[in-house]
Amino acid sequence: LERRELVKLSAKYSENLEVQAVLRNYKPAIDKPINELSHLYAVREVLSTRFKGSKNVCAALNLEESDWSRLGKLCNFIPVQQGRHRGRKYKQLRQATSAEQEDAKKIVKTMIKQFFEYLEKSENH
Repeated sequence: LERRELVKLSAKYSENLEVQAVLRNYKPAIDKPINELSHLYAVREVLSTRFKGSKNVCAALNLEESDWSRLGKLCNFIPVQQGRHRGRKYKQLRQATSAEQEDAKKIVKTMIKQFFEYLEKSENH
């Protein structure tokens, strides 16, 4: 999702509570890498709540279930400092690799793009 396109669609759907929540979590994920995976997972949670479950999200937004699962693993289950369970679930944490961080960002960018496309299609029908 290009920055210009994101800004345009963000303005268009600024009243949409899910869009607000997605963007409220996406921006700090990019701006503050130490909490990146935690914020990216929050985007996943917003969409899961909106569509009432992972299967519905993947179907509605034409997402690969393997990407959905991969994001969950990256953000929630590997013992990294940028993840959701820093120090609570794991005794020893490591830094997330740049490949892991890029993978998570790529998946979430796709999710956001597909969510905006879903909103556009819904509006036009």
